[in-house]
Amino acid sequence: YSGGSGDSAGHLPTGTPPALTAPRRSTRPESTDIDSTWITFNKPKSNDNNPNAVTEHAGFLMALGLNGHLTKLGRLESFDYLIKGSEAISIGLLLGMSASKRGSMDTLVTKKLSTQLEALLPHTATELPLSHNTQVAALMGVGLLYSGTGHRRMVELCLKELGKPPGPELENCVDRESYSLTAGLSMGMIMMGKGEQLNSGGLADLDLPSVLHNHMVGGPRPSGGRERPHSYQIMEGDSINIDITSPGATLALAMMYWKSNNQNIANWMAVPETSFLLEFVRPDFLMLRTIGCGLILWDSVIPSLEWVEAHIPVDIRPHCLVRPPDNPPPGLENLDYETINQAYCNIIAGACFVLGLR
Repeated sequence: YSGGSGDSAGHLPTGTPPALTAPRRSTRPESTDIDSTWITFNKPKSNDNNPNAVTEHAGFLMALGLNGHLTKLGRLESFDYLIKGSEAISIGLLLGMSASKRGSMDTLVTKKLSTQLEALLPHTATELPLSHNTQVAALMGVGLLYSGTGHRRMVELCLKELGKPPGPELENCVDRESYSLTAGLSMGMIMMGKGEQLNSGGLADLDLPSVLHNHMVGGPRPSGGRERPHSYQIMEGDSINIDITSPGATLALAMMYWKSNNQNIANWMAVPETSFLLEFVRPDFLMLRTIGCGLILWDSVIPSLEWVEAHIPVDIRPHCLVRPPDNPPPGLENLDYETINQAYCNIIAGACFVLGLR
């Protein structure tokens, strides 16, 4: 949950521990102790004096979904939550329902997600006042609901949303980074570990590896489909804005080829070898690429200091975390130590993160 503002954002997890730590017999999906009536009975009352009651209930709903209990929530009750509930409750419910039905491609849950995600609505649909945070949650829900299925329609949808340009009237102009990143994560979940199989089969015509690589490193914006009016607020031109698309594309590509040991795709994630080339890549992108490389070359991950430090380019190792000399040697007068140190820290962080995942 990335969209909370003020103190309420920190209270979303508050409702989660009780639902996750209930007696074990009650947390099993087949348990009869939890039903639709019991869930709605816990809805905050209108005269509740707790200012964080709604946000805590949102965390409660999401935790029930993680335990598989939101499958018991009635159809009318769930739509009532979405229609009358706050933004936080909608987020908790969407993520919880999708987690309860993970990988099932459930039609009813898809319809519920479509009421909160503009991309799933037909072009002729009436414009709805959907908040950005709710749409991000619904898009993540798509990834959970279709996890591991390789569903073509949803893959195309996530790819389109990953590189969605800004539109007129402030459409898709605020917090675009979170939306694009979520689209990449959803696509990665839908195709988790099936890149080799799907890209040589039913999805071969989409050329996903090349398209995602373009969104990762930059290039011309792909054409096709319904042309959107240009934004009145943001001018991006005909090139892909990798500050928006690169994180999502990097993780989508890595998750697609998880455990594949595909050296060609892993080479796309390689860290630039020289200090000059490092200046053209944002340091946080280096962390994501290091994580991506580890996910692809899963069998090559070794829990050792040598393996972690092997990700640091040889050219910059002598200059990492050292005090710049007062009289630099010839050829190193313009060496940017800040860029090198930021790159070093992010690469090490990415390698350690992969070790934790492994």
